[in-house]
Amino acid sequence: MIKPDMISASGISKSFAKQRVLVDVSFSVASGECIQLLGDNGSGKTTLLRALATLISIDKGSLFIGGHDSQTDKTYIRGKIGFLGHQPLVYSNLTVSENLKFSSSLFQVVNYSKKMPEVLGRVGLSDFKDKRAGMLSHGLMKRVSIARILLQEPEILLLDEPETGLDNQGVSVLQELVKANKSRGGSTIMTTHNPEKARSIADRILILAGGKITPNL
Repeated sequence: MIKPDMISASGISKSFAKQRVLVDVSFSVASGECIQLLGDNGSGKTTLLRALATLISIDKGSLFIGGHDSQTDKTYIRGKIGFLGHQPLVYSNLTVSENLKFSSSLFQVVNYSKKMPEVLGRVGLSDFKDKRAGMLSHGLMKRVSIARILLQEPEILLLDEPETGLDNQGVSVLQELVKANKSRGGSTIMTTHNPEKARSIADRILILAGGKITPNL
């Protein structure tokens, strides 16, 4: 039996007010594939990732994640996706441990209490576990988001310029996360401005310009 693509987008479009941000975008991502999404500021990269994560709805077209329709199966899809955007997804009034406990309950993480000490150590947050997230630097808050994804072990990673704000340790942990996901047969889409960086780690490059996927010359 042939497995469906992890991600299948066909003719998706998205506008804000009268500005067209995504225009008839079509592509697919196979299991175990790492895609680099390359494009300038304003090309639509962030909007596309947010649509894939079901954080915003599309205006037109079809989008299937793991064989499930993004318009009708949002709850299921969100449990399969690890999203890391420009702004860390943390609750500033909760401690690091409380943030991870809350997200683990949402995603029904098995053996959360056993996994958390090891994950905190991997991302260098063991000494910050009882600190309120709002008191941390941007880079440390981003590590909290990475820890959330490590605990969740999603099938699909959507990473929007993920290295921004991370120090060398954070970048190293992020790279390990992508490699581990690939080894499990998971898929990754990462955005970047840097063509050389994209070519060094991607199985394939998609170029987004003016809201459209362009030929990769």
